[in-house]
Amino acid sequence: MHLTEYVCNDKIPRGLILDNKPNLCIKNPLITTRWHEICNKCSLDFMLLTIKYFNSEINELKLKVSTAKTGVTQALGNARAEVVFADYAETLVRLQDDVTEKKHCKDCDIGRVYIWKEENTLQCWGKDEDGLPDALRERRNNTGKYPFTTKKQVARPHDHYYRKIQCTKKKPHYQFIPTNSLS
Repeated sequence: MHLTEYVCNDKIPRGLILDNKPNLCIKNPLITTRWHEICNKCSLDFMLLTIKYFNSEINELKLKVSTAKTGVTQALGNARAEVVFADYAETLVRLQDDVTEKKHCKDCDIGRVYIWKEENTLQCWGKDEDGLPDALRERRNNTGKYPFTTKKQVARPHDHYYRKIQCTKKKPHYQFIPTNSLS
């Protein structure tokens, strides 16, 4: 999902959520709710600002990449350059898959897989916890049968629906090719 799609859907991606909490009046639900609304608005404003200025930098980067590709093609020839580009494209796909898997495993380990679903539920219920079911209210307040913890989570009855990727440490399945061995 691209950043513009997140903005259009009024969602905030994992790395851009401001997890800022008020220091005073934390027992007042009105202040806490309003605080979270302001933090979410700030995150969305940051996303819009980033999108606005990324476009010019992306165009500059595309120009640099195309000049670098033409330089490599001239140095190695068309056939050899296509082989090198295909190899690096495969390596890039594998690296992206590894990063995605590591992020998923990290989220599962610290119990952050379910937070965004609860936030959406709060938004659907008018952004107050009074109308929420008891189980959701207990989990949100870190009480009840399955609270969120920063420690490694114990398997819960519904985990098998969300954990499709087994979080095991694997050796990287890509191979680094030094630049001096291309000629």
